[in-house]
Amino acid sequence: MIERVFLGSGSPLLPAVASWVVDQHAETTVGMIDCRGHVVVLPTARAGRRLKTLLVKAAGDSGLVPPEVMTPAGLLGRFLVPDRTPADAMSVQMAWR
Repeated sequence: MIERVFLGSGSPLLPAVASWVVDQHAETTVGMIDCRGHVVVLPTARAGRRLKTLLVKAAGDSGLVPPEVMTPAGLLGRFLVPDRTPADAMSVQMAWR
């Protein structure tokens, strides 16, 4: 189930996301923050790399299993399962022409 969370507009977005994700899992196990139950969708891969850096910083001395971070294009591929075989290279080329 998708749950939207409003983090406010008073601070930069990525540090707020990192703090929220770590806070959600801070009490799961001692010394370990397991965030693999979350999927974070960001507009660019660069933002995803920055978020991972901020997650490590927010986790501090605890071990961290990061959430799945992807772009909107990756999200489509994750939830839309094709039921037919994809077109071969020649068919794709002809379709574009």
